[in-house]
Amino acid sequence: RFFVPIDGQQRLTTLFLLHWLLAFQSGLLESEPSVKSALLRFQYEDREAVNRFLRRLVLSPPSSFEALAQEASAEDPSIPAMLLMLSSMERERKKLLSENLNLTSARLFSLLTGPERAVSFLFLNLDDAEMGESVYMKMNARGKPLSFFENFKAGLYIFLRETDGDADGERAVFAENFLQRINGPWAGFFWKKEYRPAGPSPTTDRGLLRFFRFIMLTDIMASLPADTEPLKSHEALTLLLEEPDEDFFSRLFHDAFRQLGPLRLEDAPVTDLTFRKIQKLLDLLSRRKQENGSLAFRNWSKDDGALPEDEQMFRCLIAAPAEPVLSPEQMVLLDAEYAFLLRYADPDGDFHHGRSLSRWMHLLKNFRRGN
Repeated sequence: RFFVPIDGQQRLTTLFLLHWLLAFQSGLLESEPSVKSALLRFQYEDREAVNRFLRRLVLSPPSSFEALAQEASAEDPSIPAMLLMLSSMERERKKLLSENLNLTSARLFSLLTGPERAVSFLFLNLDDAEMGESVYMKMNARGKPLSFFENFKAGLYIFLRETDGDADGERAVFAENFLQRINGPWAGFFWKKEYRPAGPSPTTDRGLLRFFRFIMLTDIMASLPADTEPLKSHEALTLLLEEPDEDFFSRLFHDAFRQLGPLRLEDAPVTDLTFRKIQKLLDLLSRRKQENGSLAFRNWSKDDGALPEDEQMFRCLIAAPAEPVLSPEQMVLLDAEYAFLLRYADPDGDFHHGRSLSRWMHLLKNFRRGN
Protein backbone atom coordinates (compact mmCIF):
# COMPACT_ATOMS: atom_id res chain seq x y z
CA ARG A 1 0.00 0.00 0.00
CA PHE A 2 1.13 3.53 -0.79
CA PHE A 3 0.30 6.83 0.86
CA VAL A 4 0.50 9.61 -1.75
CA PRO A 5 -0.13 13.01 -0.12
CA ILE A 6 -1.31 16.02 -2.13
CA ASP A 7 0.68 18.47 0.00
CA GLY A 8 3.00 18.64 3.00
CA GLN A 9 6.24 17.57 1.32
CA GLN A 10 8.44 19.59 3.67
CA ARG A 11 6.64 18.43 6.83
CA LEU A 12 6.73 14.78 5.84
CA THR A 13 10.40 15.03 4.85
CA THR A 14 11.20 16.66 8.19
CA LEU A 15 9.43 13.81 9.98
CA PHE A 16 11.44 11.27 7.99
CA LEU A 17 14.71 13.07 8.83
CA LEU A 18 13.82 13.09 12.52
CA HIS A 19 13.23 9.33 12.48
CA TRP A 20 16.46 8.75 10.54
CA LEU A 21 18.56 10.94 12.84
CA LEU A 22 17.38 9.24 16.03
CA ALA A 23 17.70 5.77 14.48
CA PHE A 24 21.21 6.63 13.27
CA GLN A 25 22.44 8.15 16.54
CA SER A 26 20.97 5.33 18.62
CA GLY A 27 22.47 2.57 16.46
CA LEU A 28 19.02 1.16 15.66
CA LEU A 29 19.53 1.86 11.97
CA GLU A 30 22.15 -0.89 11.86
CA SER A 31 20.89 -3.22 14.59
CA GLU A 32 17.18 -3.33 13.71
CA PRO A 33 16.40 -4.43 10.11
CA SER A 34 12.75 -3.41 10.53
CA VAL A 35 13.82 0.20 11.13
CA LYS A 36 15.86 0.26 7.95
CA SER A 37 13.04 -1.37 5.99
CA ALA A 38 10.50 1.18 7.24
CA LEU A 39 12.71 4.16 6.36
CA LEU A 40 13.32 2.84 2.84
CA ARG A 41 9.59 3.14 2.12
CA PHE A 42 9.81 6.94 2.11
CA GLN A 43 10.36 8.04 -1.50
CA TYR A 44 10.11 11.08 -3.75
CA GLU A 45 8.06 10.35 -6.86
CA ASP A 46 10.06 12.32 -9.45
CA ARG A 47 13.29 13.58 -7.88
CA GLU A 48 15.82 10.88 -8.54
CA ALA A 49 18.74 12.77 -6.99
CA VAL A 50 16.79 13.16 -3.74
CA ASN A 51 15.76 9.51 -3.79
CA ARG A 52 19.39 8.44 -4.18
CA PHE A 53 20.41 10.69 -1.29
CA LEU A 54 17.71 9.31 1.03
CA ARG A 55 18.49 5.71 0.15
CA ARG A 56 22.18 6.36 0.74
CA LEU A 57 21.37 7.74 4.18
CA VAL A 58 19.56 4.52 5.06
CA LEU A 59 21.63 1.88 3.24
CA SER A 60 25.09 3.45 3.60
CA PRO A 61 24.91 5.81 6.59
CA PRO A 62 27.90 8.12 7.08
CA SER A 63 30.68 7.26 9.51
CA SER A 64 29.63 10.25 11.61
CA PHE A 65 27.05 12.98 11.51
CA GLU A 66 29.76 15.48 10.56
CA ALA A 67 30.57 13.45 7.45
CA LEU A 68 27.25 14.54 5.99
CA ALA A 69 28.78 17.98 5.28
CA GLN A 70 30.22 16.63 2.04
CA GLU A 71 26.68 16.36 0.67
CA ALA A 72 26.29 20.16 0.82
CA SER A 73 27.36 20.49 -2.82
CA ALA A 74 24.50 18.25 -4.01
CA GLU A 75 22.84 19.20 -7.26
CA ASP A 76 19.19 19.03 -6.16
CA PRO A 77 18.04 22.08 -4.13
CA SER A 78 16.15 19.87 -1.66
CA ILE A 79 19.31 18.14 -0.40
CA PRO A 80 21.06 21.20 1.11
CA ALA A 81 17.73 22.09 2.74
CA MET A 82 17.55 18.61 4.28
CA LEU A 83 21.11 18.90 5.57
CA LEU A 84 20.27 22.23 7.15
CA MET A 85 17.27 20.69 8.90
CA LEU A 86 19.37 17.73 10.09
CA SER A 87 21.96 20.11 11.57
CA SER A 88 19.24 21.96 13.45
CA MET A 89 17.76 18.70 14.75
CA GLU A 90 21.17 17.44 15.84
CA ARG A 91 21.78 20.59 17.88
CA GLU A 92 18.42 20.13 19.61
CA ARG A 93 19.11 16.43 20.24
CA LYS A 94 22.45 17.17 21.91
CA LYS A 95 20.90 19.93 23.99
CA LEU A 96 18.03 17.70 25.09
CA LEU A 97 20.31 14.81 26.09
CA SER A 98 22.68 17.11 27.99
CA GLU A 99 19.77 18.46 30.03
CA ASN A 100 18.25 15.01 30.68
CA LEU A 101 20.98 12.56 31.63
CA ASN A 102 18.57 9.60 31.74
CA LEU A 103 17.36 10.24 28.19
CA THR A 104 18.85 8.47 25.17
CA SER A 105 18.40 8.66 21.41
CA ALA A 106 16.85 5.17 21.50
CA ARG A 107 14.26 6.40 24.01
CA LEU A 108 13.45 9.39 21.80
CA PHE A 109 13.03 7.06 18.83
CA SER A 110 10.61 4.88 20.80
CA LEU A 111 8.55 7.95 21.66
CA LEU A 112 8.12 8.51 17.93
CA THR A 113 7.30 4.93 16.99
CA GLY A 114 5.90 3.20 20.11
CA PRO A 115 2.25 2.58 21.03
CA GLU A 116 1.98 6.01 22.63
CA ARG A 117 3.85 7.79 19.87
CA ALA A 118 3.91 11.57 19.93
CA VAL A 119 3.09 12.00 16.21
CA SER A 120 0.01 10.61 14.49
CA PHE A 121 -2.13 11.34 11.44
CA LEU A 122 -5.80 11.86 10.74
CA PHE A 123 -6.25 10.16 7.37
CA LEU A 124 -8.79 11.27 4.78
CA ASN A 125 -8.92 9.44 1.47
CA LEU A 126 -9.58 12.17 -1.11
CA ASP A 127 -10.55 9.61 -3.75
CA ASP A 128 -13.55 8.81 -1.57
CA ALA A 129 -14.20 12.40 -0.49
CA GLU A 130 -14.34 13.66 -4.11
CA MET A 131 -12.77 16.96 -3.15
CA GLY A 132 -10.51 17.25 -6.17
CA GLU A 133 -7.83 19.92 -6.45
CA SER A 134 -9.80 22.59 -4.55
CA VAL A 135 -8.64 21.16 -1.24
CA TYR A 136 -5.02 21.98 -2.14
CA MET A 137 -5.89 25.64 -2.74
CA LYS A 138 -7.88 25.82 0.50
CA MET A 139 -5.00 24.33 2.49
CA ASN A 140 -2.51 26.81 1.07
CA ALA A 141 -4.91 29.73 1.50
CA ARG A 142 -4.55 29.36 5.27
CA GLY A 143 -0.79 29.66 5.12
CA LYS A 144 1.79 31.72 3.30
CA PRO A 145 0.54 33.18 0.00
CA LEU A 146 1.71 31.21 -3.01
CA SER A 147 4.58 32.72 -4.98
CA PHE A 148 4.17 33.88 -8.56
CA PHE A 149 5.92 30.73 -9.76
CA GLU A 150 3.56 28.45 -7.80
CA ASN A 151 0.55 30.30 -9.19
CA PHE A 152 2.06 30.06 -12.68
CA LYS A 153 2.44 26.29 -12.35
CA ALA A 154 -1.18 25.96 -11.24
CA GLY A 155 -2.34 28.02 -14.22
CA LEU A 156 -0.09 26.10 -16.60
CA TYR A 157 -1.45 22.78 -15.37
CA ILE A 158 -5.00 23.91 -16.17
CA PHE A 159 -3.89 25.31 -19.56
CA LEU A 160 -2.15 22.07 -20.55
CA ARG A 161 -4.89 19.70 -19.49
CA GLU A 162 -7.77 21.35 -21.36
CA THR A 163 -9.63 18.29 -22.60
CA ASP A 164 -11.76 19.56 -25.50
CA GLY A 165 -11.43 16.92 -28.19
CA ASP A 166 -9.23 14.82 -25.88
CA ALA A 167 -11.46 11.84 -25.20
CA ASP A 168 -8.68 9.58 -23.94
CA GLY A 169 -7.31 12.17 -21.50
CA GLU A 170 -3.86 12.25 -23.12
CA ARG A 171 -3.46 15.98 -22.48
CA ALA A 172 -4.27 15.53 -18.81
CA VAL A 173 -1.51 12.89 -18.59
CA PHE A 174 0.89 15.21 -20.40
CA ALA A 175 0.04 18.09 -18.03
CA GLU A 176 0.74 15.89 -15.01
CA ASN A 177 4.05 14.66 -16.41
CA PHE A 178 5.13 18.18 -17.37
CA LEU A 179 4.52 19.54 -13.86
CA GLN A 180 6.33 16.57 -12.35
CA ARG A 181 9.37 17.41 -14.48
CA ILE A 182 9.30 21.05 -13.32
CA ASN A 183 9.33 19.92 -9.70
CA GLY A 184 11.72 17.03 -10.32
CA PRO A 185 14.54 16.50 -12.84
CA TRP A 186 14.38 19.99 -14.36
CA ALA A 187 14.63 21.59 -10.92
CA GLY A 188 17.80 19.56 -10.36
CA PHE A 189 19.15 20.63 -13.75
CA PHE A 190 18.60 24.36 -13.17
CA TRP A 191 19.91 24.05 -9.60
CA LYS A 192 23.41 23.27 -10.83
CA LYS A 193 25.83 25.79 -9.38
CA GLU A 194 26.72 27.37 -12.72
CA TYR A 195 23.05 28.01 -13.53
CA ARG A 196 21.37 29.06 -10.30
CA PRO A 197 21.40 32.73 -9.28
CA ALA A 198 23.46 34.02 -6.38
CA GLY A 199 21.94 35.42 -3.19
CA PRO A 200 20.66 34.18 0.16
CA SER A 201 17.59 32.42 -1.30
CA PRO A 202 18.43 31.15 -4.81
CA THR A 203 15.72 29.31 -6.74
CA THR A 204 15.31 27.61 -10.08
CA ASP A 205 12.26 29.76 -10.92
CA ARG A 206 13.93 32.48 -12.95
CA GLY A 207 15.93 30.16 -15.19
CA LEU A 208 12.94 27.98 -15.99
CA LEU A 209 10.72 30.98 -16.73
CA ARG A 210 13.33 32.53 -19.03
CA PHE A 211 13.63 29.25 -20.94
CA PHE A 212 9.84 28.99 -21.25
CA ARG A 213 9.61 32.60 -22.42
CA PHE A 214 12.23 32.04 -25.10
CA ILE A 215 10.54 29.01 -26.65
CA MET A 216 7.12 30.65 -26.42
CA LEU A 217 8.49 33.81 -28.00
CA THR A 218 9.96 31.93 -30.97
CA ASP A 219 6.63 30.18 -31.56
CA ILE A 220 4.78 33.50 -31.39
CA MET A 221 7.04 35.19 -33.92
CA ALA A 222 6.96 32.17 -36.24
CA SER A 223 3.14 32.30 -36.21
CA LEU A 224 2.90 35.88 -37.52
CA PRO A 225 1.47 35.98 -41.04
CA ALA A 226 4.04 36.51 -43.78
CA ASP A 227 2.35 39.74 -44.87
CA THR A 228 2.51 41.35 -41.41
CA GLU A 229 3.81 44.89 -41.61
CA PRO A 230 7.43 45.02 -40.30
CA LEU A 231 6.59 47.94 -38.02
CA LYS A 232 3.79 45.98 -36.34
CA SER A 233 5.99 42.90 -35.99
CA HIS A 234 8.70 45.00 -34.37
CA GLU A 235 6.16 46.60 -32.01
CA ALA A 236 4.81 43.20 -30.96
CA LEU A 237 8.33 41.80 -30.42
CA THR A 238 9.39 44.82 -28.36
CA LEU A 239 6.25 44.51 -26.23
CA LEU A 240 6.91 40.84 -25.46
CA LEU A 241 10.61 41.32 -24.74
CA GLU A 242 10.03 44.16 -22.29
CA GLU A 243 7.04 42.78 -20.39
CA PRO A 244 7.60 41.53 -16.83
CA ASP A 245 6.88 37.86 -16.19
CA GLU A 246 3.52 38.56 -14.54
CA ASP A 247 2.19 40.34 -17.64
CA PHE A 248 3.83 38.02 -20.16
CA PHE A 249 2.49 34.78 -18.70
CA SER A 250 -0.94 36.26 -17.96
CA ARG A 251 -1.32 36.55 -21.76
CA LEU A 252 -0.88 32.79 -22.00
CA PHE A 253 -3.82 32.11 -19.73
CA HIS A 254 -5.93 34.97 -21.11
CA ASP A 255 -5.89 34.37 -24.87
CA ALA A 256 -2.70 32.37 -25.59
CA PHE A 257 -1.11 35.48 -27.18
CA ARG A 258 -3.74 36.06 -29.86
CA GLN A 259 -3.71 39.79 -29.11
CA LEU A 260 -0.26 41.37 -29.50
CA GLY A 261 -0.45 45.14 -29.40
CA PRO A 262 -1.76 46.15 -32.84
CA LEU A 263 -1.90 42.54 -34.04
CA ARG A 264 -4.84 40.16 -33.65
CA LEU A 265 -4.05 36.55 -34.57
CA GLU A 266 -6.79 34.16 -35.63
CA ASP A 267 -5.14 31.07 -34.09
CA ALA A 268 -3.36 30.84 -30.76
CA PRO A 269 0.39 30.92 -31.39
CA VAL A 270 1.14 29.13 -28.10
CA THR A 271 -0.51 25.75 -27.49
CA ASP A 272 0.30 22.51 -25.75
CA LEU A 273 2.58 21.79 -28.74
CA THR A 274 4.86 24.60 -27.54
CA PHE A 275 5.24 22.91 -24.19
CA ARG A 276 5.79 19.51 -25.76
CA LYS A 277 8.71 21.13 -27.56
CA ILE A 278 9.92 22.56 -24.25
CA GLN A 279 9.68 19.13 -22.65
CA LYS A 280 11.70 17.44 -25.38
CA LEU A 281 14.37 20.14 -25.29
CA LEU A 282 14.74 20.23 -21.50
CA ASP A 283 14.83 16.43 -21.30
CA LEU A 284 17.57 16.47 -23.94
CA LEU A 285 19.58 19.29 -22.33
CA SER A 286 19.35 17.93 -18.78
CA ARG A 287 20.35 14.43 -19.93
CA ARG A 288 23.27 15.84 -21.92
CA LYS A 289 24.47 17.82 -18.90
CA GLN A 290 24.12 14.80 -16.63
CA GLU A 291 26.07 12.49 -18.95
CA ASN A 292 28.72 14.86 -20.37
CA GLY A 293 29.03 17.60 -17.76
CA SER A 294 28.29 20.22 -20.43
CA LEU A 295 25.77 21.14 -23.12
CA ALA A 296 28.20 20.74 -26.02
CA PHE A 297 26.42 19.40 -29.09
CA ARG A 298 28.60 20.81 -31.87
CA ASN A 299 31.85 19.34 -33.18
CA TRP A 300 34.09 22.38 -33.13
CA SER A 301 36.63 23.26 -35.79
CA LYS A 302 39.27 25.99 -35.89
CA ASP A 303 36.66 28.42 -37.22
CA ASP A 304 34.16 27.86 -34.44
CA GLY A 305 35.60 30.64 -32.31
CA ALA A 306 33.30 33.01 -34.22
CA LEU A 307 30.28 31.37 -32.56
CA PRO A 308 29.34 31.24 -28.87
CA GLU A 309 29.50 27.68 -27.64
CA ASP A 310 26.38 25.74 -26.61
CA GLU A 311 26.95 26.00 -22.87
CA GLN A 312 27.57 29.75 -23.00
CA MET A 313 24.45 30.40 -25.08
CA PHE A 314 22.29 28.50 -22.61
CA ARG A 315 23.81 30.32 -19.65
CA CYS A 316 23.13 33.68 -21.33
CA LEU A 317 19.59 32.61 -22.13
CA ILE A 318 18.69 31.88 -18.50
CA ALA A 319 20.77 34.82 -17.21
CA ALA A 320 23.11 32.63 -15.18
CA PRO A 321 25.49 34.40 -12.75
CA ALA A 322 28.03 36.71 -14.43
CA GLU A 323 26.54 36.10 -17.88
CA PRO A 324 25.13 38.82 -20.18
CA VAL A 325 21.72 38.43 -21.74
CA LEU A 326 21.48 37.09 -25.27
CA SER A 327 21.63 39.61 -28.09
CA PRO A 328 18.85 39.44 -30.73
CA GLU A 329 21.30 37.81 -33.15
CA GLN A 330 22.24 35.18 -30.57
CA MET A 331 18.56 34.50 -29.90
CA VAL A 332 18.04 33.74 -33.60
CA LEU A 333 21.08 31.44 -33.63
CA LEU A 334 19.98 29.61 -30.48
CA ASP A 335 16.48 29.14 -31.89
CA ALA A 336 18.05 27.63 -35.02
CA GLU A 337 20.23 25.33 -32.95
CA TYR A 338 17.34 24.11 -30.85
CA ALA A 339 15.27 23.50 -34.01
CA PHE A 340 18.14 21.34 -35.31
CA LEU A 341 18.30 19.40 -32.03
CA LEU A 342 14.54 18.82 -32.05
CA ARG A 343 14.76 17.50 -35.59
CA TYR A 344 17.80 15.26 -35.33
CA ALA A 345 18.24 14.17 -31.70
CA ASP A 346 17.41 10.49 -31.13
CA PRO A 347 14.34 9.62 -29.06
CA ASP A 348 16.62 8.45 -26.22
CA GLY A 349 18.47 11.78 -26.22
CA ASP A 350 21.58 10.69 -28.11
CA PHE A 351 22.91 13.10 -30.74
CA HIS A 352 25.29 12.09 -33.53
CA HIS A 353 25.18 15.10 -35.84
CA GLY A 354 27.61 17.48 -34.17
CA ARG A 355 29.57 18.26 -37.33
CA SER A 356 26.42 18.93 -39.35
CA LEU A 357 25.11 21.17 -36.58
CA SER A 358 28.36 23.14 -36.59
CA ARG A 359 28.10 23.68 -40.37
CA TRP A 360 24.44 24.70 -40.02
CA MET A 361 25.28 27.29 -37.37
CA HIS A 362 28.13 28.77 -39.46
CA LEU A 363 25.84 28.99 -42.46
CA LEU A 364 23.29 30.97 -40.45
CA LYS A 365 25.97 33.18 -38.91
CA ASN A 366 27.35 34.08 -42.35
CA PHE A 367 23.86 34.52 -43.82
CA ARG A 368 22.93 37.09 -41.15
CA ARG A 369 26.16 38.97 -41.89
CA GLY A 370 25.24 39.05 -45.56
CA ASN A 371 28.27 36.99 -46.62
